[in-house]
Amino acid sequence: MRESGTTSKQQSKSLLSLTVGELLDAVAADTPAPGTGAVAAVVAALAAALTGMAARYGPSSVESPFDVIGMVRRADQLRAGATPLADGDIAACNKVIDACQMPRRPDPQPRRQAIRDALSAATDVPLQIVEIAHKVTELAARVVQDGSRGLRGDAAAAVLLGSAATNIAAVLIEHNLTVEPDDPRVATATTLASEASTVAAAVLASVTQPATGIR
Repeated sequence: MRESGTTSKQQSKSLLSLTVGELLDAVAADTPAPGTGAVAAVVAALAAALTGMAARYGPSSVESPFDVIGMVRRADQLRAGATPLADGDIAACNKVIDACQMPRRPDPQPRRQAIRDALSAATDVPLQIVEIAHKVTELAARVVQDGSRGLRGDAAAAVLLGSAATNIAAVLIEHNLTVEPDDPRVATATTLASEASTVAAAVLASVTQPATGIR
């Protein structure tokens, strides 16, 4: 999340009810949230949506083992899992803001502990984003390999977006847990982010020829 300072401004409207323009304005506004976590959740959901769209156009050939129904169902499930995490991250961020607004005097320790606890709790949502985005990345890579040739570029884009969301959320986790670097969630997120990056690099290298045909 962004540094909250002493601002009392908080995003109260669900991101799911905003237009694209309103969402962009909300992210750009001088408020701590929506920030990195919410953006990562939206990117993960978009990656899953692209994956589902590409999967719906079927396999590259009749001999392909591509399971259209299963792939589409999984992509839709991952999208449904990622979408509410945007609002979930905002709620967690708002709790950190509340902790930051606690009085520093006469004893600053309760405030410090409250901030530490809130940041730790706020890490759970990004970890869910990492896990979902990682799965989206792998699923989209399968669509790149076995899905419609005409949708290969869309599926590749989903891989790159999924990898980006995984890495974005992993960075947020590391930032939130700066004072607790041995927290196992840091290692988990780092590992999944590295795996997603490897998948994305392989897909990017494989997409050397423009897709032919139409959807």
